[in-house]
Amino acid sequence: MVVVQGIPEVARAVIHIDEQSGKNKYKLLVEGDNLRAVMATHGVNGSRTTSNNTYEVERTLGIEAARSTIINEIQYTMVNHGMSIDRRHVMLLADLMSYKDQTCWDLYRCLDEGGSGFSKGELDQSTNTLL
Repeated sequence: MVVVQGIPEVARAVIHIDEQSGKNKYKLLVEGDNLRAVMATHGVNGSRTTSNNTYEVERTLGIEAARSTIINEIQYTMVNHGMSIDRRHVMLLADLMSYKDQTCWDLYRCLDEGGSGFSKGELDQSTNTLL
């Protein structure tokens, strides 16, 4: 039994039963912040704990974990919308968003700070950049 209490940043906790594999697997879904406190909760396997908050993952686990979160969240979003993107392309995007040891969600700002003319041309402003 896992009790999540005493973490002010957690608004709600829900137990999800995953029955797809034939065995009942329980997941604790926590709404809120403070990944570090949730990972340290007695009964929670910290090595299997994830978050979709990239900034919090970066603060707690570092830039490589944040890069991995970016990849997983982009893939998850695309699959749920019926789209398929090669993982290598998503990895390139995640590299661009995390190469300065901090996550950058504004691609135009990321490219302005160090992208080449060709990489800028790949986005919406290709005619402005290349002409």
